[in-house]
Amino acid sequence: MKVNTPDTLFTRLRDITRRLRLLEASRSGVAAMLVAATGAARTAAPPAAQGFAPPSEESTPQRASIPTASVQLSPARPQDWPGTAATGWERLLEAWAMVREPGASVILETAADTSATGEARLLVDGQAVAPALSIAADRMRYVLRVGPTDPRRPESEIAVEARRTSGSGVVRVVARLVLGSVEVT
Repeated sequence: MKVNTPDTLFTRLRDITRRLRLLEASRSGVAAMLVAATGAARTAAPPAAQGFAPPSEESTPQRASIPTASVQLSPARPQDWPGTAATGWERLLEAWAMVREPGASVILETAADTSATGEARLLVDGQAVAPALSIAADRMRYVLRVGPTDPRRPESEIAVEARRTSGSGVVRVVARLVLGSVEVT
């Protein structure tokens, strides 16, 4: 069972490095930017900006240059998701993202041990986006729309908090930020 641990000097340094990369990427014009502590998504500069020479015209056909963003996949098994047994709100996930339009969405998936229930909430710049979402043993998926809270700020802090409300065991949450529209099925 994995439960959140306090930040160490190494994790704080990794977070500072991540934020610096996000700032550098935002200046280069990469559109999709999310760097989460859990690695929900990471930005990647186009190959030319990474110091690679473009392929010669003789070896490959001509293609348009498109900015790319790599997305790290989340663990498939809920027992590998960040979780907590705390009865008070505990921050499990956080990210700094360039949310400039209200078309962005956060997809939350929740699950709990068989004897536990709980709640999760999504915060954007410290403000709850929606009422608390219930967490039970059954795996649930929620899609929440998010937008910038202050148009003068280039970044928004997105955080997910959870707590156990009854039973014993762990409640778990995983999140993905989608910049653009999401169809709910």
